[in-house]
Amino acid sequence: MHKAMQKAPSSTLLRLVIFVLSLAGAQSLSAQKPVLDATHDIVEAREQVADLVRDIKGKFKESAPEWRGARDRYRKAYAEYNAYILTVKAAIRQGKTDNLAKDPAYKKNAEEASNSAKAFIEYAQSKTTGPTRSVFLIAALFSQGINVINAYRSFRADQRMQEAEAFEKDVKWLRWEEIK
Repeated sequence: MHKAMQKAPSSTLLRLVIFVLSLAGAQSLSAQKPVLDATHDIVEAREQVADLVRDIKGKFKESAPEWRGARDRYRKAYAEYNAYILTVKAAIRQGKTDNLAKDPAYKKNAEEASNSAKAFIEYAQSKTTGPTRSVFLIAALFSQGINVINAYRSFRADQRMQEAEAFEKDVKWLRWEEIK
């Protein structure tokens, strides 16, 4: 058997597959594509950021200014992403989608999360790999969140609550100290 086939799927991937299968009866798979794409993009960016944290931790000691600078930027991005995730989660739970695209607070959360992640990535890359390489920077967090929320619009309140919890678990960032 191929080595990749022998590995057990990650819990995030498994939850995502179960989530998609559970929605098959309620909505077509094509209707779920925006949710899958948005979740994929957010998780991909989170993993790229976590890899940069590992690079920083492997290259510098805790006492190094580069280590502390990366940690501080990561913590800012972590806080901004959690605020963004909780905004999306709340909208899913409440079934409030109609005005979210016009909501300045939502737009601000998405922009701040994107900008803080970008600042961390640029800083970490400048300290570990030299010139920055092209990395997915979640420039489209605003529209991704709208896509996720719109997909949940027709769900009953209890289904939205469960899906909001699943969304948060799937895209949640780890604290700096948890990344090994």
